[in-house]
Amino acid sequence: MSRWNRLFSYFPLLMTVATFAALGVFARVPSPWSLLLVFAVIYILPPVVQRVMFRWAPLKLGVSTIDDRSFSSSLAAHHIQAFYDALPQLESLLRVIPGFYSMWLRLWGSRVGYGVEWPVRMDVLDRNLMD
Repeated sequence: MSRWNRLFSYFPLLMTVATFAALGVFARVPSPWSLLLVFAVIYILPPVVQRVMFRWAPLKLGVSTIDDRSFSSSLAAHHIQAFYDALPQLESLLRVIPGFYSMWLRLWGSRVGYGVEWPVRMDVLDRNLMD
């Protein structure tokens, strides 16, 4: 595992700390701005980090090895999305509001249509590869 992959393996922990920090700000100063901060940390920060990471190291077609010293962007993408795999309720909240889940998937880089109906209970593991 490369150093960068090892660094990305701490991303779920970073998300947990950032979410609790944003919730602490909201508890201390309840305002629409602090609520927006919580929303941004949970739903906007990970897709933006992944999009920046893919600009730096795009996905390559073929087999991806994760045990050598080279950086694996697919493994880093897995670590970025692991927060939502552990807490699927966060995605289910977006599916309740029509159009929000498709919009969020497009933020990840998916090519999803506008009139798609999503079931509430569904697992998506590679949010950026939905076509």
